[in-house]
Parts: sequence; structure tokens; C-alpha cells
Amino acid sequence: MSGRRVYAWCAEDTMLFPIVMGQQRAEVIAVCPVTRRIITLTVTPTGVEDLDPPTAQMTLAPIHGRDIREEFCDRVVFTADAAAAEAFIGDDQELVYMPAHEGFGVARSLSEMF
Repeated sequence: MSGRRVYAWCAEDTMLFPIVMGQQRAEVIAVCPVTRRIITLTVTPTGVEDLDPPTAQMTLAPIHGRDIREEFCDRVVFTADAAAAEAFIGDDQELVYMPAHEGFGVARSLSEMF
């Protein structure tokens, strides 16, 4: 962002931080924890662009008020596709997944708290 490398704890942060920080563009690089495939996307004020692979998904977890990194960040990831998202979720009935570009809408809603 702004020509600087920034790290995030979870997939949702990569969409939320550019919104909250008023950035015009943020280039995101992630690694699918299941397939190890590189996932890239660009976050803009209006959404996600240049998503590769276009099948990429994002998991989402509820926050219970405990350790946010353990409860949320470690469980909110980008995956290469729906099959990888399902494999990542496994038996964790609290997790859901969605196409990665839809995660921007969640970030937009969260940004209203800041």
C-alpha cells in the first residue's frame, strides 16, 4: 500500500485495511494453505480486481471475543478453489466460505465500525 509492503494476519484484513486506510489500490499475494497455490488480487475502493485464480475462495469465521488471532485470523484464509476451502474447513462447523471477491462486501461492512 502506498508503495510499501504491508503484512496482514488474515484474508479479510487484506481487504479491510485498504478501505480503512483510504488506499486507492492494494496488491495482495497469498498462498492457499491446502494446495500451496499462489493467489493474487488487487483491492480497490470499489472491490476486487485481477483475482487469480478466478476460482479463489475466502473462508470466514465468527469472533467469540477470545483471542482474535486464534479464533478469527488463523481461520480466515484465501484458498485456490471451493474444494480447497472445503478441505481447509474440514469438520469446523463454524467456518463458511465464499468467492474471494464477495469478501470485499464483508470488509466494507466491517469498515463502517472504524
